[in-house]
Amino acid sequence: MVLKPSDLLTGERVLFSKNANFRLSAAEALGGRLHVTDLRLVFDAHPVNSVVGRVSIFLPTITKLTDSSRLLAKRLTVVTTSQQLELVVWGVPALIGRILAARDALPLDAPGRILAGLTAKPGILGEDAEFEPFARLLREPGFDPRGRVLPWPAHPLGGISALNAVSLAIPR
Repeated sequence: MVLKPSDLLTGERVLFSKNANFRLSAAEALGGRLHVTDLRLVFDAHPVNSVVGRVSIFLPTITKLTDSSRLLAKRLTVVTTSQQLELVVWGVPALIGRILAARDALPLDAPGRILAGLTAKPGILGEDAEFEPFARLLREPGFDPRGRVLPWPAHPLGGISALNAVSLAIPR
C-alpha cells in the first residue's frame, strides 16, 4: 500500500504515511494506510477488508480537524466543505499540526490546479471513484455543482473521493 508515481497528480509529493482505520459507521472501520501528500489525504484500504479501495480528501476542502479521541480510541475527525469523516489513528495532535501545515502552505490557486489535474487524469482517484462523469461536468465553462444533480459512484469510497473532488469547484 505504497502510493506509486502513477497514483499521484503531476508534481504531488507524499509527505508521510502511517497506519490508520477509516470509519464507515459507528460499527465498522476499514484497516489501511493513511498517506499525507502536499495536496490531499489518501486512505488506502487493506485488500482483506469487506470494502476495498482508496479515499482522497483534498487539503483545500478541509475546514476543521478535531481530536475526537475517547480513552484508548484515538480518532481524528476531518470536516470538509462537503462531508465529515473519521479516522482512527495514533498521534492525533501531531497529525493535525502536520496536515494543517501542509494545507496552509498551499497557494491560493491550488483548488483550480488540482481540478485541472483531475480532469486531465480522472483515473487518479481509482476506478471505484467513477470520476469521468464528474470530469466531463467540471470541463463545462462556469461549472458550479450547487443545485445540480450529480452522477454518483456505486462504490462508497469512490463516492467520498468524487464528492470531495467536486467540492473543490465550489467558489469560496
